[in-house]
Amino acid sequence: MLGLEFEKMMEPIVMDILCNYEDFKKVEASPNFRGTPFDFFGFKDGLPFIIEYKGSLKNFSYPGKTQKRRLQELLK
Repeated sequence: MLGLEFEKMMEPIVMDILCNYEDFKKVEASPNFRGTPFDFFGFKDGLPFIIEYKGSLKNFSYPGKTQKRRLQELLK
């Protein structure tokens, strides 16, 4: 299975984890076009977040410094 197919299949599970275990009040998938630098929009404590999902068959990874720095560069 290709990585993109796997990530698409995992969307409902990621949304469930973010809402039920990470206290996000609302999570939506990002626009589905090539080059989108994140996978989800989320709202937590009244603040908007963009979330990059890096998944594999063996683990679930949270956004790290690389993804956060990338967002800061986009905002500049």
